[in-house]
Amino acid sequence: MKALTPLLLILITGSALLARGPESIEHVTPFSYNNYLIESLDDENLGIRASAAQLIGQRGVWEAESALIRMLKKDEFYQARIIAGLALMKMGGGEARQVIAQQARKDENLTVRHVLNGIVQEWNSRELTLR
Repeated sequence: MKALTPLLLILITGSALLARGPESIEHVTPFSYNNYLIESLDDENLGIRASAAQLIGQRGVWEAESALIRMLKKDEFYQARIIAGLALMKMGGGEARQVIAQQARKDENLTVRHVLNGIVQEWNSRELTLR
């Protein structure tokens, strides 16, 4: 299942690009695709927001850090907040670690708090391993 997840995400976001028409695909650059993903973080559809966040984390799109932090703090769906936290961890650095730790203490959803605490613990163990 893990191996299929990136493929499904690419298919979902790729199909949205196809819907725009064939002429738009010819002009897709990594920069424009990253911008498309960042814009998708504000989509009304939870699946699109979640897929965009996951792809941003995998691609390491630093320009999306503030949008992911906003998603982590304010998205109405707890699933989106969890995926935003995972994407931020995957990218590493920046202010993300501190924000995730803060949100792990105050999120209204118990599941989100548990997952974010797990992210912080994983981050800390990786740091200890590197020493």
